[in-house]
Amino acid sequence: MSTHSPDLLDYFTDCVTNVLRFERQGQSHFTIKPLSQNQLSDKIEDGWQLGDLYRVGDPDVGGWPW
Repeated sequence: MSTHSPDLLDYFTDCVTNVLRFERQGQSHFTIKPLSQNQLSDKIEDGWQLGDLYRVGDPDVGGWPW
C-alpha cells in the first residue's frame, strides 16, 4: 500500500519499522528505507504520531511533497 495520508500513518505509530519511505537519489532514482525506531522513539514517547510527524515534514519520516 502507498499513501500520503497522515491519518492512515497514525495507525502505524506502534510499528514504525513496517513503514517504508522513498528517498530521492538523483533525478530519477529512489531508495526504499524502513523508518527507524531508534530515531523516532523519543518523539513517539513525547506523544507524536507518525501522521503528525509527516504533516510537519519531520526529516526522519518525510512529509507531504507539496
